[in-house]
Amino acid sequence: MIEVTSGSELLDFLGMAVVSSHLFDYPDVIVSDVLMPGFSGIDVLTGLKVAGWSIPFILMTALPDRGLRDTAKQLGAVALLQKPFVASASPRPDLTPSRPGFAGATWHGRFDVDLRTVLMNVTR
Repeated sequence: MIEVTSGSELLDFLGMAVVSSHLFDYPDVIVSDVLMPGFSGIDVLTGLKVAGWSIPFILMTALPDRGLRDTAKQLGAVALLQKPFVASASPRPDLTPSRPGFAGATWHGRFDVDLRTVLMNVTR
């Protein structure tokens, strides 16, 4: 796990992974807050989509709304999670692949999915 403190730092790390692939592994999944200093999670996701990257991307926010949900879905986010996270001891059955060629969790379109469950299904 790599932790960064801003959207700019996340983009720097991803750039280093491209330039120095022998030193850095591409991430299996990216979990990003929507609101970050520098670049937002939506900015980073947009950049990855434009660049043709298909890394599963999970967004989280304390301020969900339909416009954000629609934008995240359109950009290919795996999930949009609402903070604070809901603790859950059992996986939910709705975490199944829904897009052709995408091995991971489906878009949930709702906010009651906990992060641990999503990550377990995305990284299988």
